[in-house]
Amino acid sequence: MLHYTHYVEKLRRWRGKLFVLHSICIFLLWCSWLFILFNDVKDYLPIVVNVNKFLYATYTHNKINIIFCFFAYVPIFYLITIIPCRICYSFTFDLLFFILRIAIFSVYYLITVKNYILIDNIFMIASSIVGSIFIFVIRYIIEIQRRLAFHSWNKQIKQINTLKSNLKEQKEKLSLTNIEEIFNLINDCIGNYCNTNEHLEEKNISVVNNLKKILTILKEDNLFSPDSKFLNRKKYNHIYAYIMDVNRNKTLSENKEPFKDVTEEFKEESETESLMESISEERSKTKIDEKSKMYSKNDEFNVKKEMDMNLKCDNVNLDIWNTSFLNNETLNEDIFIHIGNKLLKMYYTTNHNIPSETLYSLLYEMKNGYNNVPYHNSIHAAMVTHHCNVLVSNLNTANILRDNELGALFVASLGHDIGHFGRTNIFLKNCCNFLSIIYNDKSILENYHCSYLFNILLKDENNIFKNEDPKCLLALRQQIIELILATDMSKHIKILAQFRIKSIKIKSYIEKNIILCLKMIIKAADLSHNCVDWSEHYQWVKRLVNEFYYEGDELFQMGYKINPLFDRNCHNNFIQIQRTFLKELVYPLIISLKTLDNTSITQDMINNVKRNYSKWTKIEKCQIKKKKYLNELLCNIPDNWARVYYPNLNIYKTQKK
Repeated sequence: MLHYTHYVEKLRRWRGKLFVLHSICIFLLWCSWLFILFNDVKDYLPIVVNVNKFLYATYTHNKINIIFCFFAYVPIFYLITIIPCRICYSFTFDLLFFILRIAIFSVYYLITVKNYILIDNIFMIASSIVGSIFIFVIRYIIEIQRRLAFHSWNKQIKQINTLKSNLKEQKEKLSLTNIEEIFNLINDCIGNYCNTNEHLEEKNISVVNNLKKILTILKEDNLFSPDSKFLNRKKYNHIYAYIMDVNRNKTLSENKEPFKDVTEEFKEESETESLMESISEERSKTKIDEKSKMYSKNDEFNVKKEMDMNLKCDNVNLDIWNTSFLNNETLNEDIFIHIGNKLLKMYYTTNHNIPSETLYSLLYEMKNGYNNVPYHNSIHAAMVTHHCNVLVSNLNTANILRDNELGALFVASLGHDIGHFGRTNIFLKNCCNFLSIIYNDKSILENYHCSYLFNILLKDENNIFKNEDPKCLLALRQQIIELILATDMSKHIKILAQFRIKSIKIKSYIEKNIILCLKMIIKAADLSHNCVDWSEHYQWVKRLVNEFYYEGDELFQMGYKINPLFDRNCHNNFIQIQRTFLKELVYPLIISLKTLDNTSITQDMINNVKRNYSKWTKIEKCQIKKKKYLNELLCNIPDNWARVYYPNLNIYKTQKK
């Protein structure tokens, strides 16, 4: 009976209907019994009939005993065998029939006793009460057993589903790059070798097969690139084409396969000195452009005064993830300065006796270095910095990082997109832009942002790290460079694979692990507009898609092939592209970052991603909503979004001696 409990439990919604049906049947049977009973005893009744004689005549035929017993025990039998209802309901039913049976038996037997007490009547009353109590107790013992059995079954089902889900996530997570596949195969070999249940011959065959697979993978050009077969299985694989920068120098007349040279694009970068090293050596000779001339020593107090007037952003809580940056009536242009000032003072400048004027000057010039493009603007930088702070405060890195490393992290997040002019690395490569020539097509924009940032940071009036010793300053500079370069989406898969393989659990200070963790943090913060509430997420998406489409329009005018991400003629597919981006890139990143989390911050991010994904899915399924949201993404666009900006090449000019 316990085996079938869960099947009966699924039918509990029919419990009330069955009980009503049973009550109707009881009523019909009682009416039938009264009619039959009267016909049976009417011939034995005297002329003067009273209740006593009627009941006594009925009692002599013993038919009423059978009827009473039947109606006394059938409901209990029904409850025990057919409806294993919950105790709160069964208690009402059992108590009702228990009282009813005692009342019927007691009244009947007391009336039929007449002038003397019959032993059999007393025995029947006592046995009825004892039997009722026994059935009542047994009923609840069986019910408790059923509850325990069902609870155990339900718990096991949930555990099995959780294991299946984790296994599925693990398979998807560990099959993205070649190096992860090798890592898996080696672990499988170790597991097979340690398995005592398998025969030696089976172990050897399994290990040999895994080694053959490893040798095949090692023939690939790059271990950190996804398998081309894996990419071609993806429905919207042009997302991977975008993040791997494979759309190089293709005109509209060309029809090359999008993943023909994927592995060539992912060849391992040699650790050479960047161009920024030589530029920083000449920082004393750097020509100050027209924007920076306003920051002379005579204007320091004016800058401080203006900064104090602008720092009216107290509604921003630095400890809350879901902070609104766009979903307001008016944009808060000063939020960049407010967040930068508050965080750098809290973690660095106050402890190192850095004058407030120096910090104000740095933040103000950095803010002016951002262009008013739709997405990659100073508000985006403020959001990334805010989310970096929330992540660092809640992950295992909180008590490990030194104050100067935290200062470097926030400077990197504030300046990670400085000077951005609304175009991507693909655009710069296709156009053979001056920046692509300088940086040899390697993380063009990210290197440009680094150069721009250090051009500002290393000025005496802006240098908040000037009290650090040269060795520490070099390490902080290297940290800032690595973190900004990590925001290049072409490095996304590589960084994610490195983090997964190392399975980092920070328990002590290990510099390489710290840098890798900070890369994951700044990457998660850079994509954090996907991990916030829907209203805020939708506003950021609207800005980003329009920035992409303006780039696509310019590429089309120049005669280059357009990736569907940048083609406004493919706008009808945008929702599916967005869903794929959330599922394939954002979600795995947050899941991996969860290994560092002792709080609920990453789970909150995951929940927001899932909700946004679900919202896009619902919109995709409803054609009316889909048309509405797609139109809204391209409607009510400010005129300044279409403005064309150019890179600030003054940062590369030097003054003659």
